[in-house]
Formats: sequence, structure tokens, C-alpha cells
Amino acid sequence: MEKSSSAEPQVTNSIIEIDPDGDVVFLLPDDCRIRVSSKALSLASPVFKAMFRSNFAEGSKLQLGEPCQVEFDDDVKAMTTLCNILHHRNRNAPGTHTGLSLMQLAIITDKYDCLEAVSHYSSLSFINLLKSKIVESDVGSLLLAAFVLDEPIAFQRMSKELVYASRGTDVSEVFGSVLLGIDNATMAFLPQGLIESHVKLQFTIRRRLHEGLETLLVPLLSNRIPAGGPARGRSYNNSSSHKQGDISECSCTRITMFLHQLVQLGLYPLTIAASMSLDTTLVKLKSFRMFEMPEGVGGTISPCPSCEMDFNEAVAKLRRDAEGAFKGFCLDCIQPSGSEGTGFEGFSLDCIQPPGCEGFGCRVKDAIHVVQPGLPL
Repeated sequence: MEKSSSAEPQVTNSIIEIDPDGDVVFLLPDDCRIRVSSKALSLASPVFKAMFRSNFAEGSKLQLGEPCQVEFDDDVKAMTTLCNILHHRNRNAPGTHTGLSLMQLAIITDKYDCLEAVSHYSSLSFINLLKSKIVESDVGSLLLAAFVLDEPIAFQRMSKELVYASRGTDVSEVFGSVLLGIDNATMAFLPQGLIESHVKLQFTIRRRLHEGLETLLVPLLSNRIPAGGPARGRSYNNSSSHKQGDISECSCTRITMFLHQLVQLGLYPLTIAASMSLDTTLVKLKSFRMFEMPEGVGGTISPCPSCEMDFNEAVAKLRRDAEGAFKGFCLDCIQPSGSEGTGFEGFSLDCIQPPGCEGFGCRVKDAIHVVQPGLPL
């Protein structure tokens, strides 16, 4: 028995023959022409169905048995991919996508109202994309594509990527790093305030991380030499050179070691780290290592709070907390079934799976579910 296969679309006289027996030719930019079937398109899209009715010029010709040509200004690759999908020729559609190409497919899918026919193909495309590391410049376009194509798992992943992969010290810089090439008209597909909320969340997680690192120095800076000599920390061979109120020698050494490690990792001053993506900062913190404090010549050790503290574990805990602080937003909560979409001013960072979100029938459970629009950070 001969194995069935789907051949590449024929190209005759510069026309891409998606359906060689088709009755409609699409005229696209760059002198591209595609022959398609009005019947196949009408079954998948109410927009095409209306276009090919007899009360439209295109439909009138078809009713008379005459082939017709229709001019479009849509993206050529996106329209070609869409037509292949709607003609059940998925093998002829691209097997891989960039963020931009998938976003363009999402826009054209929405324009012609054929999400149901495209959903299987778009799901497989996102599965392939999510297997590898996402390029920073693709994050914004993939978030938008996942929203429009109703892909909850991909939306959650891109939502998290937007917070952790983008970089910048203000909203405009973050926008520039992850929303490259997306115009305002395209951004209008997303709920109002969604991107701003991601940026606020990023700043909140970074602020908590930086404050945590600074807090680790507090016990060191408060470890002072009391009246009567160094009762805490390392004693001195020449205690007369140190006076009451000075920071103890062990604290001075540990402060130096702590800051030296941050400098070596490129994370100090913290204003430098603020311009990095959270992903970059957290990867650097994985290499944080503070060694045991050296013994001084002729000195003795009297344990103090700073000596007993495990700074490596404390930094590791701060890193783990930051890594798990945000798991991405739930698509079903952002646009519940039956709604036209909603706009928000902010979300709570800590409202993971709150009571009541199950009422929306959320398809992704391990995500940030919106409890109350406008909830301050």
C-alpha cells in the first residue's frame, strides 16, 4: 500500500496552489498570489463565509461560477500558513516559528475568527517552542500570541519569562527589551495594564531580593565592641588599638568577604544589578561562596552571631525565594470565559491559587490567579 503524504503546494505562474482546483485567488503584498477554496475557508471562518456570500462582489462572481480575486494587505507568510491550516494541509505549514511569526499568525487568526480551526496547530507550535530557551526579544510577541490563541500553559510561561527575562531600570527600558517590534495597535490585543503589572512585579521581586541582601549585613554592623573589651567575636593581640563601639574584627572581615563576593559576581553596588534581568542576577547568585573566616595569628575565637550565621545558605534562600516568587499569570482569570476581556491596574504577588478561582474553570492551576482587579502590589 502506498504511503500517503502531503506534497508541497504547487507553484504555477507565480501562484501558490494550496488548492489547485480552488475558485479564489488571494492577491497579497510582494506580488504573492494564493489559490484557495472558498468552501474550505467558509467552513472554518465566518468572516470568509460572509465575504463569499452573494451580496458581496466576490460572492456574486462565485455564484455565477466565475473564479474571483481578492486583494489583502495581510502578512504573506501568516496568510499562507493560515490558508494551509484551513485546507487541512498542516504539513505544508511551518514546523517551527519565531515569536514574531507566531504573533502574526495569531493576529490574522483573530482577524478572520478561525481560532477553533487553528488551535491544534498553534498548540503544537507552542509545545515545540517551549522545549527550548526563549529569546528575550520573543517574549512579548509570544505572550501576545498565547493570549490571542488561547494557550494557557504558554501564556503562563511567557508571563513568567516577561518578569524574569526582561531587563532595565524603568518601564520604558523593560518595554524596549521584550516588546521590540510590537506596535501600539498590536499591543491593543492585550488587556489594559497587563504589561505594566508584569513590570511592577519584576521591580517588586528585585527590590525584595536587594533588601534581603542588605539585611544580611545588619547583624555584622551591629556587632560592636562593648565596654571592657571585645567580649564578642575575635579578641585582639593589641586591644588598646580598638575602642568601645568599633565593629568587631570578625564582623569587619565578614563584611569585606560578603561585599567582595558580590563585587566579584558583578552584583555590587546593587544599582548595577538593578539593570540586569532577574534571571541573570539569580544565575550569578548561584555562584555566591563565602569561605570560613580565617584564624588570626595569636588570636582566639569567641563565637558571635555573625560567626555562627551561614551566609551561603542565607543567600541561597533569598535566591530560591526570588525564583519561586512568581509563576506566571492564569489566562483564564485574566479573560474569563464569556467575557470580552478586562483591564487591570495591578495584581497581588502573593495571591497564588486563592479560594474562588476554581469558579472560572482555570486550566492552569500552578499560576497567579487574579483575585481582584486593581489590587496593589
